[in-house]
Amino acid sequence: MNIALYLRLSMADGDLGQDKKDESNSIENQRLLLRSYLDEKEGLYDPEKDTVAEFVDDGYTGTNFDRPSFQRMIEEAKKGKVDIILVKDLSRLGRDYITVGDYMEQIFPLLGVRLIAVNNKYDSGETSIPSLDLELSNLVNTLYSRDLSKKIRTGKRAKMRSGSYKPIRVPYGYRKKPGTGGEAWEIDPEAAKVVRFIFAEALKGHDTPAIAASLNRRSVPTRMEYEREKGTAYSRKLITTEHERLWNCSMIRCVLDCYEYTGAMIGGKKESLTVGSGRTRKTEPHKWIIRENDHAPIVSKEDFEKVQSMLRSRKMPDYTLQHRYSLKGKVRCGNCNKKLVYRVNTYDEFYLCIHGRAQGEFSACCKDQYSVKWLEDLVLRSLEGLFGQIIFLQEKAHRESKKCAAAALESRITQLKNSRLNLYELYAGQIMTRKEYLEKKKKIQEEMDSLEEEQQKARKAEEDQSKMTAAVDKTAEDAKLFTGKLTDEIVERFIDTVYVYDSERIEIVYKLEDVIKKELML
Repeated sequence: MNIALYLRLSMADGDLGQDKKDESNSIENQRLLLRSYLDEKEGLYDPEKDTVAEFVDDGYTGTNFDRPSFQRMIEEAKKGKVDIILVKDLSRLGRDYITVGDYMEQIFPLLGVRLIAVNNKYDSGETSIPSLDLELSNLVNTLYSRDLSKKIRTGKRAKMRSGSYKPIRVPYGYRKKPGTGGEAWEIDPEAAKVVRFIFAEALKGHDTPAIAASLNRRSVPTRMEYEREKGTAYSRKLITTEHERLWNCSMIRCVLDCYEYTGAMIGGKKESLTVGSGRTRKTEPHKWIIRENDHAPIVSKEDFEKVQSMLRSRKMPDYTLQHRYSLKGKVRCGNCNKKLVYRVNTYDEFYLCIHGRAQGEFSACCKDQYSVKWLEDLVLRSLEGLFGQIIFLQEKAHRESKKCAAAALESRITQLKNSRLNLYELYAGQIMTRKEYLEKKKKIQEEMDSLEEEQQKARKAEEDQSKMTAAVDKTAEDAKLFTGKLTDEIVERFIDTVYVYDSERIEIVYKLEDVIKKELML
């Protein structure tokens, strides 16, 4: 029997990392309690036969079930490698009473897992219906967690007002002052020089594309590349290739909008959507907590306000035109993989790569404007050819499905079985010697073994062929919707992505079953 001990402690519980320990005292107490229960509970644990594995989440909230060890334990249970889950109480399992109830009443019984909560005196092996006390306990755990979350949020905001709470990530241009544990910031001279240059260029009236191009011409590393060089970068997936990690308009705008450069500290810019959720949303500016003169300024408040006034004067139109085009969201740049932006003017509708335009001469992205009609006509012709191939493939699939190789092999195997039986009758009637009988029987058996192996392969091939035929039939049925026009429905059913490298190289990725793709390439 496989027994899983699950132990959890939230960071809010307060004793993480004390006494130079990697695990909290609470985790140790949970372990002692569960080990004692195993030793004392008669008939539950046999040291010689049973295995015990520990799954520990130290520092994880109970309101969120995306915990590494918990998910690993569930995966082991799905594989049939966990028979019993043992926890101190149900609050260790989680503090969301709805999700805990789902695990207790649906998931664990489906997986054949027995749940034991020691302090709650609950054992699903002895009772399958949770008591009212248990339901109330789960509800109390949820309410407790919500109340605790509010207290933590209130405490954080109080620390923000007093200046004792700082964001984990320092704005570009600053660094954490050594010896302060991140509580104080100081100016990073090298990065601050770039920040001042950006503001100076903006005060001269240069727009964000011009400032980005100027930095790229000077080979100034972006914030991400600068932090990577200094060893202070946060992990982040980068789509663009290394030689194209360049300054762009949004990066410049982030610098120009950062009020912290005036020496102020801003807290509360984001808040969690729900208790325990990793998702956040931006808060309204009037909810921000601002502490003036918190650290040394990089730019003056006067210059910051001048730049903001200039940015506000470049307003976008207060109206938008809704245009419908079939390839919406499907067209991407073949270099940076970003979606091409749809634009329209008096004369034409077209796509363009904003990233390529922003990086200018430094980017390998497509920089031209690609007519919507031209691209749709190209995709339309490609689809016409594809549908012709699908019809051919459908005919081929049905021809192949009529071949019954496995049935033919079965007929031959039946003949060999009869021959083996006749052989035995000859031997039993003493018409054939034992030696002759064994030799001929061996040959027949060898042929039968070979044919049976071929038969298994033939059946697998026929099964695959049957699946392919069904997939082709489904695709052919969808293709009947095609009327010679590029409709939204046809695009959604058949087109995955259209990659544009330049006007001479367009790659179309279709939505087809893997088996159909394979057959089309033959």
